Amino acid sequence: MYPDVTQINEFYHSPLGEQCQAVMADKLLSEWPELDGLRVGGFGYTLPLLSGLLPNTDIKACIMPAPMGVTAWPQDGPNKAALAEETALPLPDESLDRLAVCHALEHVESPKKFLRELWRVTSEEGRVMLLVPNRRSFWALSDKTPFGHGRPFSRGQLAALLRDSLFEVTRLSGVFYSWPGTSTLSVGMSRIIDPWGRNIWRNMPGVWMVEARKRVSAPLTDAQPVKRRAYAPAGLSSIHSSSPSSS
Repeated sequence: MYPDVTQINEFYHSPLGEQCQAVMADKLLSEWPELDGLRVGGFGYTLPLLSGLLPNTDIKACIMPAPMGVTAWPQDGPNKAALAEETALPLPDESLDRLAVCHALEHVESPKKFLRELWRVTSEEGRVMLLVPNRRSFWALSDKTPFGHGRPFSRGQLAALLRDSLFEVTRLSGVFYSWPGTSTLSVGMSRIIDPWGRNIWRNMPGVWMVEARKRVSAPLTDAQPVKRRAYAPAGLSSIHSSSPSSS
């Protein structure tokens, strides 16, 4: 079940939410530094990610899932926000080169069908960036943030799901290495702990940030020849073994 867009908006206007937005936006820019000439889009609640890319990026659409609701975006300029079903995005095939996904995969009814829809709208050399709560983290256990709702994933589960959906993981990192406290002290401490925790608990982020590339064809494997037993037609052996009758 998706959280309501109003609740997510309220979180990202809180002190903890504003800090999360800054961390996520900086991380996305470091992973995707060159976006000139690329068609960019978002699905889920991606305003914290896409807002940092304006005004120099060609953002085609910011799509929010129907059960979540939608809010107009951006505040300045033409609206790019839209509402759609998770498996029926209002986009042509191969229409995006970069697609950011946040507050979505952990809530969808069918992850494989959803990822195949992302596969459809991504260009042949396209990339998707998914932010998904880590099932082993405090962030997945706390309901103080939107990342504490829905179905969290382990690193292995994410990799297997993407592979089964014709994506190849090209980069896997994370964000949020401190606890999701909402007090002023906790938010202040997280600014200190987070960079330190990134080096100590590299495999224990609060939220996974995984980049995947669209796989157009199935990878070839070094298949080994299979030995098969050969069968002769019925009666052939008896014919060959018989000898001419002596006269």
